[in-house]
Amino acid sequence: MIRTKGVPILLLLTVLFISGLFMRNVIQQDALQTKKIEKFTKYRSNVIGQYQTDREALKKGPNAEIEARFEVGGLLFDQLEKLIKAIEDKKWKKELKSEIEVYQSAIHFKELEGSFLLNDNDMQKAIKQNEELLKRGLPKEDLDYSIQTTVFMKKIISLLFNTAGIMIVLLVLATLITKEFEDHNMQLVYSLPIARNKLIGIKFFSLLIVGLVWLSTILLISYALPTLFGINVGEIFTYPLFTKEENFLDSGEYIIQAIIYSISFIGFSIATILFLSFFIRNSIVNSLVILIIFCGGLLVTNSGFNSIWNPFPYQNIDLAVLNTPDYYPFGAIVLIGFMILLLLLTILSNRKRGI
Repeated sequence: MIRTKGVPILLLLTVLFISGLFMRNVIQQDALQTKKIEKFTKYRSNVIGQYQTDREALKKGPNAEIEARFEVGGLLFDQLEKLIKAIEDKKWKKELKSEIEVYQSAIHFKELEGSFLLNDNDMQKAIKQNEELLKRGLPKEDLDYSIQTTVFMKKIISLLFNTAGIMIVLLVLATLITKEFEDHNMQLVYSLPIARNKLIGIKFFSLLIVGLVWLSTILLISYALPTLFGINVGEIFTYPLFTKEENFLDSGEYIIQAIIYSISFIGFSIATILFLSFFIRNSIVNSLVILIIFCGGLLVTNSGFNSIWNPFPYQNIDLAVLNTPDYYPFGAIVLIGFMILLLLLTILSNRKRGI
């Protein structure tokens, strides 16, 4: 592991990826403001179109329904103007309050057969989030382009602690084992007075250390960059994230759960590739089997088998934390249980096996 180039290259690419993503987010901050202004300007144009139509209709004669919609439409237009001004002035508290007012009026406007470009569920969700953010004294963050520490860490976790990211690490680590068989170095190791269970234990913990170094690198870099160069307002570890049931989970609790799941899944994954590598002693074949197992596990999960006893949903940490919050912490215990079982199977199956 010290001599191979795979591990340091993996760590270097990880650092470069996180740094590049953070730089992109910094550059996109002004564009995000412009994008928000364009979005609400579009809503304003839609409302003013309905407002003018209703005004023309009222010239033909009184109509209580149209008059009610006309009044709400005028209020909604004024609130959109106020919201756009708050975004331009970068006054986040005023922006949150104005957005709540806009969506409340928009829901009423739609009840009166008015036209608005957002559905009620999205507006209700935005109102709920904005009220929570105001209560906690936090500005709203874009989950994809944020330079706030905990939200940026969430984005990195969703991008790297998933099937693609974990598979890259597993393939690098699996090659370290099978290469010893291909280079016939394992023959020398087996000839030494070392018990095979001890040998397998050493291999496991060596690979686990590499996996944890990769995990630590991700967490440290994704924390350090936005902390030093980002924008953090208020108690950032209390930023509210929506779960699948549309309840709130603090970003700090999200990160803790993500770390625990990541460590547990890395341990389970390394035990899996160790078990396979001692049987399939060819790097290419072993890599294909690993791909089939983990991608197949993901397909089975996506098909509906998302049980707490299924270890493969946890390869996408972000979804595991937010979509199945009730599984924590027992899900991590399940992963550790599978890890121990696979290690025991590896030891028992190789105790009397030849080179």
